[in-house]
Amino acid sequence: MLFFQGLEGCSSCEAIFNAVNTFFELHDIKWEYCVSVCTDGAAALTGSKTGFKAKVTEIAPHVGFVHCMIHREALAAKYLQPDVNKVLEQVVTIINFIKARALNSRLFKIMCREMGSEYENLLLHTEVRWLSRGKTLRRVFDLKDEIRIFLLEREPKLAEYFLNENWLATVGYHSDIFEKLNDLNQSLQGKSTNVLILANKIKAFCRKISLWIDEISAENYEMFACLEKFSEENNIKLEEEIKTKIMMHLTNLKQDLEIRVPDTSHGDQWIIIPFTCDLNTVKMNLKEKEQPIDLMSDESLRSIFKTTDLSKFWIMTEKEYPLLFKTSLLKLLPFASTYLCETAFSTLTAIKTKYRSRLNVEPDLRVSVSDNISPRINILTASVQAQGSH
Repeated sequence: MLFFQGLEGCSSCEAIFNAVNTFFELHDIKWEYCVSVCTDGAAALTGSKTGFKAKVTEIAPHVGFVHCMIHREALAAKYLQPDVNKVLEQVVTIINFIKARALNSRLFKIMCREMGSEYENLLLHTEVRWLSRGKTLRRVFDLKDEIRIFLLEREPKLAEYFLNENWLATVGYHSDIFEKLNDLNQSLQGKSTNVLILANKIKAFCRKISLWIDEISAENYEMFACLEKFSEENNIKLEEEIKTKIMMHLTNLKQDLEIRVPDTSHGDQWIIIPFTCDLNTVKMNLKEKEQPIDLMSDESLRSIFKTTDLSKFWIMTEKEYPLLFKTSLLKLLPFASTYLCETAFSTLTAIKTKYRSRLNVEPDLRVSVSDNISPRINILTASVQAQGSH
């Protein structure tokens, strides 16, 4: 963590830039050392005319800007076609009827306990949480029988949804696809990531979607566990209209992912697979391609590559292959996501409560989010006199 500072008053692009620029000037940090800035895509940060990006570009034109890869995936999963969104809204209405009312929540919990259910509570849906939609839908589908029984007694109109097999099959599909999106989201998280690796993961997910569309057209639902289990247990065959909606949703999801997360790794695969890449795809002139050829023939580095982190491997090539070292690090250095910031926010929530509202949390937060800071016991005890009687 470089620094942590609150914004007094507004949080406009000018206020953000002034806070960062003032810190840089105070500690003699030059903008020319900055390679890239990763943001969550907010207008105040990415505005090309009046945003933070515009102000940085004025004094440091070389700085690149990366939109968080996890945030892109979350946006693609968030914007749904009307038919899909309608079912989600109906599920949220049912959850709110049970969960948001204290009496209903207590009675539902008692009923689930008496029925020996695996779960006793529903999960509220929260838009700002990346994994909320998938977990919420899965819980509703797992407790569909308990919800149906409860609603028949308390709200028969809502119970009608759970008497409709096509509606339940649609909810089962939603539970499956958003669970897969949650798995993708979690695979994008982590500290040692870069744009190339995350782009490849999203590209692989798009290929899976194409496979799923073909399987659905052949009436094979093996990849969607909840949907397959529900159709087998109730011996039903999906209507052509539902199949069409599912295929349309998958097609739109794939297109949205491809638009939001274009293949930025084209021509740079040699960084990830330096010993097996096709040199015809490498974006270098003839003279520059000589070093990759030398690298491919270096058996000592080949053996090291298999057991070494990608960034550390390219750092090791600095002396012998300076051109490859510089080019690869410019691709690997930029943060691919705001994951580290998100984890810091969670830590901040735990540190700064309403009882510690006036606390300067920067020192505490720095210690909390740093993995490599260990207490210097010898220095701490050197200034303290031990009890004489011990």
